[in-house]
Amino acid sequence: MISSFAGSLRKTIQRESLFAPQSTVVVGVSGGADSVALLSALAELRKPLGIRVIAAHLDHALRPDSAAAAAHVRELAASLEVEFQEMRLPWDDVRHRPRSNVEAAAREERYAFLLRVAAAYESSVVAVGHHADDVLETFLAQLVRGAGPRGLSHPRFRREDGVVRPMLERTRVEILEYLRERHLPHVEDPTNADGSNLRARIRRDVVPLLARENPSIARAAAQTARLLAGLDDAWSELASRLLDEITLQRSPAEIVLDATRCRTYDPTILSAILREALTRLRSGLQDSGFVSFAEVAGAWREGSRFAVDLPRGARIVVGGDVIRIFKDRDGALSPKIQGMAPQELPIPGSLLWVVSRGDGGGLATELRGSLVSPVPHPVREFSTPGVAWLDADRVSFPFKVRVREPGDRYRPLGLRGTAKLHDLLIDRKVPRELRDSLPIVLDDQGIVWVPGLRVDERARITSRTQRAVRVEAISSVGALEGDPA
Repeated sequence: MISSFAGSLRKTIQRESLFAPQSTVVVGVSGGADSVALLSALAELRKPLGIRVIAAHLDHALRPDSAAAAAHVRELAASLEVEFQEMRLPWDDVRHRPRSNVEAAAREERYAFLLRVAAAYESSVVAVGHHADDVLETFLAQLVRGAGPRGLSHPRFRREDGVVRPMLERTRVEILEYLRERHLPHVEDPTNADGSNLRARIRRDVVPLLARENPSIARAAAQTARLLAGLDDAWSELASRLLDEITLQRSPAEIVLDATRCRTYDPTILSAILREALTRLRSGLQDSGFVSFAEVAGAWREGSRFAVDLPRGARIVVGGDVIRIFKDRDGALSPKIQGMAPQELPIPGSLLWVVSRGDGGGLATELRGSLVSPVPHPVREFSTPGVAWLDADRVSFPFKVRVREPGDRYRPLGLRGTAKLHDLLIDRKVPRELRDSLPIVLDDQGIVWVPGLRVDERARITSRTQRAVRVEAISSVGALEGDPA
């Protein structure tokens, strides 16, 4: 007999058309209460829905008990007679672990793994265990950040990559009750209550206060988010149609709009048009901010001049009768520069780096790399804007060289945190034609040096350095003046 919990999921799955009969459903199972409940409920629904269920577990190797959690999921899948797929990351070795924002990197790796598993099967879909309490926490976190309707309507039943969330209408209380009824053990994540991030603090400190006023606050938030999702979808559909009507020019890096059209429309609709344009340019609009769109929409209605830089290099310029929306605030690099493949810089050895621009100009740089031991001290006296000294044991080989890319960041020696390469080059007043052509030197962890700028903090020479890498750039990089690297 199907449990009431599984029955409620069945109604949601069918109403939202989350997957069709004969589908293969790959369930992401961490071993926590949510994913265990989802796997068990879908195992109950195999015959009624006509689906095949596969449990998939990614061991991030970030906690000492991660192997035990993987074994728990493996045993659970066997007890439910469900196929099992697993993979383990090498992150117990800090050398292979992401340098920053490990939680975000872990999430990306997890979804990539689940989608790879699903890709091996026909008519497949990935299902994950987000529930109504997750909706409430996300809603509150987005509210704190000042999000608009789109941000407040997530998470939704279906992600853009096709991953589905069948339990968004079920609360954590219902999930735990279901696990008790089925005598299903689960693994608790200690980070859920440690207050180390905004979501955790909201879960620990804010949600209990709201639950006193309304014990069904999670369900109420889920209903509100669903309503906002419907409104946002309707606005997006209208915005897409209007955008097609007023677009004057379009390229992979820029959209030009006729600002005389739609000028009398409500700012909400104008903001939706701008958001749709950024979506088409794939510029990471989820971080663009509600206030910025409102300001641009106001300038649009007034016919005034206005410009705003958005995250991830996007830029919107309102100028008289046209609006220009750029994917990269610098504009697009020439196709020849964009298509340049990274090249290897041998250590020891040299590389001739030649970049041609569409205007017939360009840059030719010879990069020479060598190993030096013992290391001369102080290194600063041997450095120039065209010479970098790096600790050979704090970098990895081989080095790669490429042109800059949107979003490039690194931490120049002496800086407290990372900075955008784009901003560093502008601060140095580097001509745009040179910015687009500079050789960027990287190892497998990121940028180690840009000619004319300081070396990356992690690659710096210290009193303990035994071996050094000396990289010299010989060419027009002398146009970059300032402190030695």
